[in-house]
Amino acid sequence: MFREDKTTQMTAQFLSHSSGSMSYLLLMKLLYIADKQMLVSPGKPITYDRWFSMKFRPVLSSTLDLIRGGVLTIPHTGRTTSLRQATMSP
Repeated sequence: MFREDKTTQMTAQFLSHSSGSMSYLLLMKLLYIADKQMLVSPGKPITYDRWFSMKFRPVLSSTLDLIRGGVLTIPHTGRTTSLRQATMSP
């Protein structure tokens, strides 16, 4: 089952190391690499998202849907935010 909370936490971590902004393409690459690395090493993915092969890169399916306009619930706050708005560079 897709772990939206873990995806949000990973996104926040990556954004905190990039002054709060990055392209969604870079974010998707980082999320995919982190998820794949955790599956290979400890044996469990972080996001439990489905991987799909796209023309230029593999993607995390549900995460891509959220970036394209879905809404995330911020863990422990009840607030919602658009992941696309949170990650797009100005």
